[in-house]
Order: sequence, then structure tokens, then C-alpha cells
Amino acid sequence: MSDVTEALTTLWRDRGLSPSQLRAADDGTLLASDRRGLAESQTLFASDSAEGEALALSPEPFELHELLGSGGMGVVRSASQATLRRSIAVKTVLDVADRGAIAALLKEAWVGGSLEHPNVIPVHALARGSDGPALMMKRVAGIGWNVVLEERELARDLDTFVQVCHAVHYAHTRGILHLDLKPENIMIGGFGEVYVLDWGLAASHGDDAPEWLTPAKELSGIAGTPGYMSPELVSGDMDAIGPRTDVYLLGAVLHHAVTGGPLHTGETLMLQLSRAFISEPKDYPDEVPRELVRIIHRATAPAPEDRFESADALRRAIEGFLRHRRADRTIARAEAVSSELRDALAAAHEAIDIEPRFAEYEVALEQARRAWAEHPRLALLQNDLWRQRFGYAESREDIAAAQEALARLSEPDAALEARLRELISAADARAKRVARLEAMQRELDVTLGRQDRRRLFIGLGLVWAAVCIGLGVGTRGGWLELGYQQLLAEGVALVAVLFPYGYWRRKVLFQNRANRKLYGGLIFTAVTVELFWVVSLLHDVPVTNAVALTPMFYTFAFGTLAITLDPRFWWGTGLLAITSVTTAFATTWTHDLLGIGGLCAVLATSWAWRES
Repeated sequence: MSDVTEALTTLWRDRGLSPSQLRAADDGTLLASDRRGLAESQTLFASDSAEGEALALSPEPFELHELLGSGGMGVVRSASQATLRRSIAVKTVLDVADRGAIAALLKEAWVGGSLEHPNVIPVHALARGSDGPALMMKRVAGIGWNVVLEERELARDLDTFVQVCHAVHYAHTRGILHLDLKPENIMIGGFGEVYVLDWGLAASHGDDAPEWLTPAKELSGIAGTPGYMSPELVSGDMDAIGPRTDVYLLGAVLHHAVTGGPLHTGETLMLQLSRAFISEPKDYPDEVPRELVRIIHRATAPAPEDRFESADALRRAIEGFLRHRRADRTIARAEAVSSELRDALAAAHEAIDIEPRFAEYEVALEQARRAWAEHPRLALLQNDLWRQRFGYAESREDIAAAQEALARLSEPDAALEARLRELISAADARAKRVARLEAMQRELDVTLGRQDRRRLFIGLGLVWAAVCIGLGVGTRGGWLELGYQQLLAEGVALVAVLFPYGYWRRKVLFQNRANRKLYGGLIFTAVTVELFWVVSLLHDVPVTNAVALTPMFYTFAFGTLAITLDPRFWWGTGLLAITSVTTAFATTWTHDLLGIGGLCAVLATSWAWRES
């Protein structure tokens, strides 16, 4: 470091400077000579310049109160402004004989008056006090940022830093350089306001700079706070001083916000200045984000051309970093949700509600995309989301959702495409099976045509009952002799009615297998009974005995339909079974019982079909 110190003193000597000329205020700030400012202050306060004094200073009356703070050259007290009846802050110099302090106060007043910005304390007036000039300005209840930085809340401190960058960039657009940025010169108000203070070392720069402010290149001497100074400030290279000098100071302030201390440290003033002169990149702990480290290194680059081109560019970099931090947090949340989803899908637990977790995953990724669309893990997680979406859709056999998930992938996935084809093939096979089952179900659906069947059954039951009861009454009254010819004729008449009726109502009665079986069973039973009559006739079975046995055929027919087609036929089966038993013991009433039993059987079945 001694070589650096020797090189620095050689530069000073070449530029007409000497370490013995370094002048430091009580707070350690180095004060350079501002010849134009000194001349202005001399003119304003010369005893023979009453006219100039009257023009420059306001006669605004004020009453000083308690001390608010003090610095190397000035002191700030609360005061009452009588004309507006408000509390203000008044800054005065510590030593009215100190022309440099007066020049700095005047400069601060003129700079503050010209910078109307939310982050610069408004200047109300420049008045004449009992001990020299008094700068009247807005009173702000707050503390220095250097105190707040002790709490080490990076996100909050970076938000404050962004506002400081706004103020400095605004000053640059007005041709004003601050040249002494440090946490002590930044105040945090009680409601979160941020103010850049102490423009006493300010200088002008550029074609649009105010004429009353000394250009940076006309400054003489080394000025600034050693812990934050840039190489050009330390070396006295006035031609190199410009907006990027303030960018360096901002970078040094940023270093303080991150580490809790100034950028340049050392046991002696010359050691601090030597380290500021070489400005070697600092090493930072692993917990400091690498992106933030790169921003600090660029802002505090030794060569001005290697720094950010403006305070606004530095601000945008920090805002980008803050967005990236938010993106990192949402990415971390997305990764956690992804892991939870993967475990839940692997467990296939029905009690786990998957969709809200997918929604949380998508929201986290969308927030990350808005904050930092180029996040290095974003594309990977987006593909992971849609792969998991695909797997979930596949488990639910949801082809549309699987196709959408596959389409949202950033690049084709042959394995997933093959699984999708298998899913579609399985779905087609399943659809065909379902179609076959639905066709079979329709074929066996007894609800189809139930109203027509009910009308047919009730009609046949009523006709059957009327005919059977009529035959019973006739045979018992002796005016009708019932034989096999009459029974066969009765059966032929029934079949003769059923065939044309079936053809007439074929669209209803034959629309599916169930209806065909029912109607076919009805005709088959009638034909079977006819064959029974023929067999009984051939074997000389008495007609009364043959008629008493016929309920068994109807019982069998209803029972077969109950077993093979519709359980509701059991109602009729039971009633016909009772009829079969009663006719065996009451042969005289066989026809009547057969008619009543048949009617009850069809009515019971029709009643069971009422809400099929």
C-alpha cells in the first residue's frame, strides 16, 4: 500500500496539491477550496456592500429553538417562522468567520432552492441571522440513514437507495453534482420520506449547469468523505469528475447498505485515500446475492467509463435486482409446490385436492415471469408444471387436458406423445366397449315402451277376466257346455289378435330385445297353452282338469320373465301361483279364478311398471 500512497502523492504534487493542504471538518469530510463560492460569500458579507446584502438575504424574521443536529461546518436548529406561523429548520454556520463554511451554506441554499424534488428538502428562504446567513428550510422529523442501516434490512434499504438515485439523477439533469453522497447525508423521515441533504460540496457539470455554481473542473483541492470517495476525487483529477463520480459515491453508499460500513477503511486518512484511489473490487460473503455484488462492483469501478452511465441506470439495475429477488422467492415457492404435487400424485390419495395446488403453482410461476421473465429456472419449472399436468390428466384419463398440457411444453416430448397415443387408443377401446354395453343396456331396458305394454297388459287382462268369468258363469248355469273345441277356438282367437296388434305397434313393441322377449313370451305362452289343449284332448283328459292346470303355464311364463328379464314379474308370478293352487281345490270355479288371477297378475305387473 505504500507504493500506492507514493503514487498518489506524486499525482497531487504534479497537480499542485500537497497532503499538508488537506482540510477536514469535524466529521472527517475533506473540504476543497471553492474560489468562486468564496468570492460570492465575500461580496455578500462585505461591510461596504449593503446593497448586495439587501438583495441577497431575506429579512424574514424567525426565532431559534432547540438544537436538531450539527456537522463539520454548520448547525441546525428548530425555529418558528412568524409570518407563516409554522415550525421550520434553520441551518447556520458554526463560525461566521469561516468563509468556506459560509460559501458551503450559500451553495447548499442555492442548490436546494433550484432542486424541486420530493427527495430534496424544500428551501424556504435564505435570511440574515444574528450570526451570519441562515438557511430556512422545511423541518423534517427523522434520523440519518446511517442509523437506520444498523438494522440491516436489505429490501427496505434498497428501496431507500432507489429514491436516493432518483434525487441524484434529477440533480444531474439540472447540471448539479452532489460529490459527497454518504448515509449521513441522507435523512429518513418519520413517514418513510427520503431526503438527500448537504449539497455544500456540489459542483456544476455540463452545458445546462447553473451559472452561479462552480464547475467541477474549477474546484481545487481534495474534497469529499474518504470512506466513499472515487479515484478521481482522491487524485484531484477535476476533468474526470462528472455524473459517474456520483454513481461511484452511490455505489459506495450501496456497499455500506450491504455490509454496514464504508467502502474505504483504514487506520489513517492516507490509508483510506490510498484504498479509494485504487478501488480494488471487494469480496463479499456468500449471503450477499451475486447479482448485487456485480452491481456494486460496476458502480465502484476505478475507471468512470466502466461504471453505470447514470444514476438512473444504477437505479434500474437495483430495481431489476429487487424484481429478481421477488422472482427468486416465488420460484422457491413454486419449487416447493412442485415437490408437494409430485408426492401427492405419486400417493394418488383421493383426499388430497390437487387442483388448488396446481393453481398455486401456476400463480407462483406467473408472478415470477412478471418479475423476471428471463429467470434461469422459470422455463424448467413451466415445463415441469405441464408435465405434472399431463400426468394428472393421464391418471384421470382426461385426453383434452393431456393434449393441452403437451401443447404447452416449450419443446416436443416424444415419450409423452407416445403416452398420449396410448391414452387415446385406450379411450377409443373403452368408448367402443361402453357403446356396446350401452347398446346391450338399451336392448334390455324394460322402460322403453312401458306405457304401450301397460295398456296392452291391462286390456288383455280385462278381456281375459271377462271371457273367463263369462265361461264360468255359463258352465255353472248350464247354458254353456265347454269343451276342447271352445278352448282351442279361444286360443286361436287370442293369437289371431296378438299377431296383427304386434305388427301394428311393432315400432314400440319390438324396439329392443326386452320388448321383443315380452311380446314373444306372451305369444309363446298362448301357443303353448294351445298345444296343451291338443295333448289333453288326445289323452282324453277331462276339460275341467285341463283348465285347472293351465295357471301353471302362466305361472311358469311369468317366473321365467322375472328371472331372465325383469324382477317385477315376480308380483304376477306369485298371484298366478296362488291361482294355480286355488283352482286345484275349487274346480267348479276354475274359470272364474283363472280370470281373476290373470287380471290381478297383469294389473300388479302394470302397477310395478308405472315409474319404470
